[in-house]
Amino acid sequence: MARKKILVVDGDINQGEQLAHKFQEKDFQARSVPSGEEAVKILRDEWMDLIILAIKLQGEIDGFQLLKTIKKDEKLSEIPIVIESDKPGVKDVFKDIGAVDFFVKPCPASDLIKKVEEILS
Repeated sequence: MARKKILVVDGDINQGEQLAHKFQEKDFQARSVPSGEEAVKILRDEWMDLIILAIKLQGEIDGFQLLKTIKKDEKLSEIPIVIESDKPGVKDVFKDIGAVDFFVKPCPASDLIKKVEEILS
């Protein structure tokens, strides 16, 4: 069976890379990008099974805008998106747009991995 592909989109390069590495240790294909623009380029060329999306990103597109862009795109809208944010008050806004789950940063990688395994099973 093919390994599931996860895209981590986080403006904090170190956090994004660390999280992607934790998923790789659990036998996922995971990669990390710091900007919404890079995420869009990857998603146009390559299918991802799940996206972990932070709100604060590098570049012009923030996580809120990226989520809306993905959910409006017929090809991409089915990809489950898990939001990570240090602002717990925005949870309902993101769920209303289509995020499947929401975690408050900092969140243990083990909790995120467990949730992703549930979503993708």
